[in-house]
Amino acid sequence: MKTCNSYKKNYVAQIELINNRLYDFKQWKLSITNKSRDKSETVTNETIRVWYPDFEKQCEIEIERLTKLAELQNNKSILIETPPYKWNSTVSDFLELFAALYQNESIVRADGNALTRKEMLEYFQGVLGMEIKDTEGRLAKVGSRENNTAFLDKLAQQFRNYVSGKEKKLQSRK
Repeated sequence: MKTCNSYKKNYVAQIELINNRLYDFKQWKLSITNKSRDKSETVTNETIRVWYPDFEKQCEIEIERLTKLAELQNNKSILIETPPYKWNSTVSDFLELFAALYQNESIVRADGNALTRKEMLEYFQGVLGMEIKDTEGRLAKVGSRENNTAFLDKLAQQFRNYVSGKEKKLQSRK
């Protein structure tokens, strides 16, 4: 017999299973009650109330919980499958920036718990619509390049250009 746990995180299948069991219970209860009226069985509504006091209510609550989980799961998959942003440079550039941000602890978890490198990497891959294979190997290659901070150097130069442009605008207004 299948159980909810055998469906892992397939909440829709779990909801279907619980609904089927709930309908089976209601049919059983109806058939037992009818037999009791015929006096051929000694099971009564009182027996059902004592032995299965809140079965239907518990099923409804579980269905409600699984429905919410399914909604959350669907919302997460929508965000991950169709990210509004994409990385517009090389994977090596991303890994260079990522490693620097992680090493510098520039990004931390809001709840104060430790942020793992894997967790941070998965987050950015989801947000930027990337899938990086062999992260460790690629990071090793980036680190062993002659200029292993080429992208960070380029960013630093872009920031200097930005500051210089701002200064020029300020001076031209005077």
